Amino acid sequence: MMDSDAEVEPDSTTAHTNPFHADEMDEEPKEEQEDVNNSEEPNAENQMNNFMHLVEARAAVPRFAVSDEVFNVDKPSQAVCLGTELSRPQIWSNFKLGDMLKIHVTEAYSPFQFWFHIAEGPYDINLLGHLSFQLTKFYNPLRRATWQLPKYFFKRGYLCAAYNQFTWRRARIIREPEPNDEGVKVYLVDYGRVLEARAKDLFFMHIRFTEHPPLLMRGTLTDVYPLDLHWPAAATLKFRELVNNEPLHATIKDIDHGDCILFVNIYTGSTTISDLLIEAQLAGRSQNYSAEMRAENCGRRLRYLRERLPTFDMLETDVFQPSEEFEEQFDNIIYMPTFFQQFEMPKMVNPFRHDLQKALTEWLSKFKCEELCWRKVVDDSNEKIKEEKQNHVEQSNNNVANDSDELSV
Repeated sequence: MMDSDAEVEPDSTTAHTNPFHADEMDEEPKEEQEDVNNSEEPNAENQMNNFMHLVEARAAVPRFAVSDEVFNVDKPSQAVCLGTELSRPQIWSNFKLGDMLKIHVTEAYSPFQFWFHIAEGPYDINLLGHLSFQLTKFYNPLRRATWQLPKYFFKRGYLCAAYNQFTWRRARIIREPEPNDEGVKVYLVDYGRVLEARAKDLFFMHIRFTEHPPLLMRGTLTDVYPLDLHWPAAATLKFRELVNNEPLHATIKDIDHGDCILFVNIYTGSTTISDLLIEAQLAGRSQNYSAEMRAENCGRRLRYLRERLPTFDMLETDVFQPSEEFEEQFDNIIYMPTFFQQFEMPKMVNPFRHDLQKALTEWLSKFKCEELCWRKVVDDSNEKIKEEKQNHVEQSNNNVANDSDELSV
């Protein structure tokens, strides 16, 4: 696994810019302080009384009336509510074409879909270090008892804090566990990583930790294309080796503001990752970023289908689970002309692919709107060119006729 963070205590030079500053975190609401103080008392009788109060409270509620409000008695008042989402990174105001970034790649599905931290600039890794430090400080052993996540809150999309490999992470539950499951599938929102966490290692997230969007960028490598219908395993493995835990420089060549993706050319020394993949015969050289190709396509940069699919959302919610067998099945779906030309979604016979079918259907609807708009632009452009050619021919014919008239006179 690629991991570029380091949990270090913030120094005084940057503390005043840190929204998770220790002084702020120490100012806990009175109610919360009382909860922590109570949890410090190793009094078995008090703990049993508290448990019986919860049992009696739930027993008084008919099963048909059980709702989120009933189960919220287990939730600390300062914990995030069901349905809370992190804001999206404001890439439109923080990044522009041509920007040079210093990055650390943390996770990669393929050269077209990877995640990275920024070493300097907006949402940089120093802020992530402060966040990790404050998470560790907040979830101290005394507080964990009252902030541990009950099974009822193992809901898809619920934000929580996860303890993994002796570190604390912001996480989002991506799959509700079955009754006999020991683990819970979560997505680490600041690292681009899906993993299975132990249920006992999940905790309510304090609302203070939702103030920032994911401190992570989505990336796509530029100037290359796969030599097969999808990226072969050898190409992805080589890409991971080239970027693994290395501080790299990257130039932004395009931005997808809707899906928050930065299309970057990554440099290593005096060459680029793209050139190294091409030299290793693991990728082809793409001309889609060239001014000539854009001009031929009415200013649009053509994107490969595997550059679009699977989407980052599909990967981050684990509805797309990579395996060579499924990659081939996925190719058979998305490369059908009825899919990308006629916008028809084939029905998947596997009931376990329901979530993926839903995600693909939603993507196809969005893609259809975008594609039809561009088709109209191209049709209008072709019609204009046709009219200009026809006018040119007519003008030439008129000139020839005029010349003939002059000669006859």
